[in-house]
Amino acid sequence: MSDDIPEFDQEGLCRQNALHFKSELSENAANDDTNLAEHLTIETVHTASNIWPKGRLGKQMRKKASRTHIHGVEIRTLPESHFLPGEKGLFAMTPFEQFDSVGEYTGQVLPPCRGGEYTAYLEDADKGLALGVDAHTFGNEIRTINHYENIADAPNVIMSICYVDELPRVLIICKRDIPVGTEFLLDYGSGYTKYHFTNASNNKGKPTVDWGELAGGDKSGGDESGGDE
Repeated sequence: MSDDIPEFDQEGLCRQNALHFKSELSENAANDDTNLAEHLTIETVHTASNIWPKGRLGKQMRKKASRTHIHGVEIRTLPESHFLPGEKGLFAMTPFEQFDSVGEYTGQVLPPCRGGEYTAYLEDADKGLALGVDAHTFGNEIRTINHYENIADAPNVIMSICYVDELPRVLIICKRDIPVGTEFLLDYGSGYTKYHFTNASNNKGKPTVDWGELAGGDKSGGDESGGDE
């Protein structure tokens, strides 16, 4: 944990926050900072995800709102003039603004200590044994985003971990405005750079990318190869 971020008890904080919701009244509520009388008037029930209507209406609403593919992007085969000719890249087909979410990095969830060339951390690596998500066999358009070096001066998107339906997800977030026709580019991290650009003699097998600097900051990484196969 960074020195400028104060430490706190997350479990205790969750219990404290739960007192502000109707369904979370505990036996010790009277001893907490939250006023018990005020708590008893709360009508909001805590939920970790959106509540959709039941029955036919709910099914219709979900079907209309759902997307099976990421919108506003195009996978292209890269030309001979590109640093990765013949590989795949992902490009914007509509303008994206800074902090927009391009989409989710999807794949097969892996146990800790397992990975591959399309594997990204699904949890904060600082916690130790972190889950991963591997887009080698299963994935979406996001798996074709390339490492920025030798293509651009800097990455224009980052990976950020969030929680949806109580489970971790990896989202691709725009670092800046991205015009139509621009290639999305990530920073895969120092491990990827060392393996692919310095040819260090002590590297064996597939590259291992340091994602310890990820977790929602203005940094990114992954354990991926450049582009699609």
